[in-house]
Amino acid sequence: MPKIRGSAFIPRINYLKANHADTWPAVSKSVTPQTRELLDVHPLATGWYPFETFVDLMQVADRICGAGDLELVSKLGHQAATANLSTVLRIFIRLGSPDYILGKASKVWNMYHDSGRAETESLGPRSIAFQVHDFAAPHEVLCVTLRGWVRAYLEATGCKAVVVRETKCRRHGGDRCRYEGQWL
Repeated sequence: MPKIRGSAFIPRINYLKANHADTWPAVSKSVTPQTRELLDVHPLATGWYPFETFVDLMQVADRICGAGDLELVSKLGHQAATANLSTVLRIFIRLGSPDYILGKASKVWNMYHDSGRAETESLGPRSIAFQVHDFAAPHEVLCVTLRGWVRAYLEATGCKAVVVRETKCRRHGGDRCRYEGQWL
């Protein structure tokens, strides 16, 4: 089973605790014992944790704090991308093109995931694809969180009215998961 870096958990947990303080205790009580153990010790940014604990936390949080439609998971993906952009990198991002910056973001995939690989493909002057190949455990939670993550990276470069759609998915027979972003 694949693993995910603690730095992917931390901004999501912090957001949930800050913005859903009233329901956070119910989230931490409703997750599996393995996920609860992770929450009790708070993940280390550089630690590796089972992907299934990430899925568990996202699904439970969406059910309790969201509407149960995984839109909160997309929002958490957006929040995590925004939080993980350092101040220095943020200035650099403002100066780079969306193609260049999302291309660099695909290179850091393995900093957060120990499975799969990511790449980008330019689709034109206001469109790009972010693709994930060979991830060992395709899951709807990852698909939805990546929609928010890609949107955050494009917005960080100054893109307006960003829309990200998943156009291919391994869960539905695709050879990869592909997210196409378009903007004004």
